[in-house]
Amino acid sequence: MAPSRRGGLAGGARGGKTAPPPPPPVPERLVVPPPALLRPSCLRCLKHLGTDPSCVCVRPAPERKCERCVRSKKPCVPVPRPFIARARALQERADVIAARIAVLAPGASAAAWDRLKEKVGRKAK
Repeated sequence: MAPSRRGGLAGGARGGKTAPPPPPPVPERLVVPPPALLRPSCLRCLKHLGTDPSCVCVRPAPERKCERCVRSKKPCVPVPRPFIARARALQERADVIAARIAVLAPGASAAAWDRLKEKVGRKAK
């Protein structure tokens, strides 16, 4: 073997080609998919969901404003990416509350409604 310019043998110590270095690890943020909402919702409808668990964000077309934003003449803003996980948790809690309300009689008192909201809120913490 002929000596290389660096002073060692050409081709590595074993005389063959050296293996390429392993690829760098993929960051976890690229491996885990971002959370998604249970159903599409704008920020205004999501905020209203906290007071009315039966609220649904209804859009006639994906590129148009929802009905609530059209009625209030406000911009229809999507949920910011950093808050999607919290928004999904809010949607899940609202679904639990709405399901429990559906079990109650349609004429359930406001006091029963408040007790139910308080009970579910304590369990979620």
